[in-house]
Amino acid sequence: MVVEETKYFKQFDIKFSTLGIGLHEFVLNIDKTFFLKHANDEIKDADIQICLTVHKSETMAVFDFDLKGTLIVSCDICLEDLTYPIHIKEELILKTSQEHRESEDENIAYVNPNEHQYNVEQFLYEVLYASLPMRKTHPEMNQTCNDIMIQYLEKSSQSTKPEIDPRWEALKEIHL
Repeated sequence: MVVEETKYFKQFDIKFSTLGIGLHEFVLNIDKTFFLKHANDEIKDADIQICLTVHKSETMAVFDFDLKGTLIVSCDICLEDLTYPIHIKEELILKTSQEHRESEDENIAYVNPNEHQYNVEQFLYEVLYASLPMRKTHPEMNQTCNDIMIQYLEKSSQSTKPEIDPRWEALKEIHL
């Protein structure tokens, strides 16, 4: 299993030093293994295909990502699995620099000219995680929630009407 995982994660190492100047295409795949490594508790599974186009010049490389597929997350209402469709286009610019530099723009990265490869795994993780909405529910994805859970939630919300403190009740009687 460890050998398979190692092979799986090698696909994210882009060996740009061996690429000639011009356009190059790669196909990457993300599945459940990707999110198990990142100890993510929101994304349960994934089926995403990435078409990566690298345009290499003498001093930089432009990575154009086209991500298509689905993520499986939990519905915030019924807690059942929810299929969330993904179609994202993102760009990463990789520039060479002799000194260690951090970019304020998350879409620009600097590497030493002696580096031979760049791992896009963390970048992809951040892009996918940022694409998730704050509220993930079946109705918002044109899917249906678990009926049994909805009935339970409705029943529990009806039976637990809060009692109003009598002191507040007395304040309702005051008319200004």
